[in-house]
Amino acid sequence: MRSRILAALIVIPALWQAACSDASASLGVAGRKLDPGVPFDAVLDLSRSAYADFRLEVPSDTVCVRWKLVAQRAELDLSARRDEPVDSAHDLRDFTLATDGGLAQIVYDRFTEPAVGAGRFHARVEWPFEHHPRTTVGTLVRIPYTITAELIRARVDGELTPPAVVTGRIATESGSFRTYTIAVPEETRVLRFDLAEATGDLDLFVRRGGPILALEDGLQTARHLYGRETLIVQSADGGVLESGAWYVDVVDAFRDERPTAFRLHARFANDPPEELLVYPEFVLPPDSAPLARALAAVVEITLDDSNGSGTLLTRDGWILTAAHVVLDIGGKRPEEVVVALTLDPKLPSRELFRARVHDVDSERDLALLKITRGFYGQPLPEVLDLPTVAIDFDATPPIGAVLFLVGYPSTGGQGPRVSISATRGIVAGFETLEFGVILKTDAEITSGNSGGAALDERGRLVGVPTATIENGAGQIGYVHPVAGMRAEWRELIAPMLREK
Repeated sequence: MRSRILAALIVIPALWQAACSDASASLGVAGRKLDPGVPFDAVLDLSRSAYADFRLEVPSDTVCVRWKLVAQRAELDLSARRDEPVDSAHDLRDFTLATDGGLAQIVYDRFTEPAVGAGRFHARVEWPFEHHPRTTVGTLVRIPYTITAELIRARVDGELTPPAVVTGRIATESGSFRTYTIAVPEETRVLRFDLAEATGDLDLFVRRGGPILALEDGLQTARHLYGRETLIVQSADGGVLESGAWYVDVVDAFRDERPTAFRLHARFANDPPEELLVYPEFVLPPDSAPLARALAAVVEITLDDSNGSGTLLTRDGWILTAAHVVLDIGGKRPEEVVVALTLDPKLPSRELFRARVHDVDSERDLALLKITRGFYGQPLPEVLDLPTVAIDFDATPPIGAVLFLVGYPSTGGQGPRVSISATRGIVAGFETLEFGVILKTDAEITSGNSGGAALDERGRLVGVPTATIENGAGQIGYVHPVAGMRAEWRELIAPMLREK
């Protein structure tokens, strides 16, 4: 790595370095104007100035501004501010990032604060310390870097004529969105969009008359934490919609670096497409692989603003999870939650069902749910044969016994949606509370796999992961055993357990 960098520096002529050093010098407080998409190579000469300023003129149809900095030989700071030049005070900057491995990127779009918009945007490249950087060959005074200002402007990626289906791909280089137009004829009363088969967390935005440039009044959205979205556009009084051009955006608000595939349905109807109502066939591993079979029974549970994990106890859809997973902010119990199953462990789960919260035991941090309908509100099949896990209601694993914790932790993926994960540990001890004994474990529990499955070596459910206590670099996890489940819950699901 070092030899390549030095070689790159040798080919930079000394006169060119001097001309580019301190790019903001003699250009006034506004800094050097950059051309969109054109990399600007310069050298920060610390003997003259510790920073260089830049500006970018942004037109009104811009939906994303991206500043990119590549620094060589030393890490630099990249700061940005909308409308006004970057000030030396950090509280007068919208964003400040240090390069990591020589790279830094600042993005303004429809979701940032401040958001993108027409006007002038400013950036500063800066060595933020009082003393010059030191290297193995001495003090470094000149730091080469490249800064690029990119604009993503509104565009149309395709036209839809309902009923229509389009497949697409979201990528950061194209602004993390795709835009489609629909010509809505007169007397139309409903316009429905269904986003399916998304490998990431995508959202839908719809408005009439022009491109979606900002989150503003008149914009209709569907923004949830799962991979399926439905947006039904109707007038408030039930009358006809305004005819003409409507715009729909499929958006990755998280700007996942990995491309995200999707399938978008558009209809002039209230009902979802028939193909989305079909339940998949659940193909289970053989009985000789009990742990793999147990993994198929661990589900992802999603509310409007949070998610967690749960375990299918019966083939007809009784689910055990943690109480805190299914309680809204403030402790309110929701009417129903979304339940997603893993059909391929290499991919995120798929939202298939909705379940009601049957009962909550806040003291034991347990909750019992029942699947009642499909994700789109469709009825369940006459025979709902879901994957389940074997349960050991009575045994308490001893200290040292192996535990597998299975769920959907936020640390289980590099994007906003994760695939199923299993961590391995042991029963590290016990703690006695008023209602009974809970298990301690060194297996990792992080946000998202609360409520999932704690399995023994035979793949039997022995508890529910609920919390982690951290102290410095150490942590211990807590598992509430199924042996502590309320007697009335066990009696309720017992007939279905005997049918397995």
